Amino acid sequence: KVHGETAASSLSKPRISTLIDAARDVMAAALNQGGTSFDSLYVDVAGSSGYFARSLNAYGRAGRPCRRCGTPIVREKLMNGSSYSCPLCQRKR
Repeated sequence: KVHGETAASSLSKPRISTLIDAARDVMAAALNQGGTSFDSLYVDVAGSSGYFARSLNAYGRAGRPCRRCGTPIVREKLMNGSSYSCPLCQRKR
């Protein structure tokens, strides 16, 4: 629920702690599912693709409804890539 352009210095200590806990949970879940394989280069040592991409709530879902609130996910250009977010759940501050 934090927009990617939010300055860390603007977050309270409890909010940062919650964010770190959530990041730890997401990374553990990703590892348990073999990671996120977007193409044939991202495979494990046995050549198998990871399944975590199916669990992503925003990335690659531009125009599709947010799984939390139903608002369409938006894509924003970010350097040489993209960032995806829900404009309601992850408001720019």
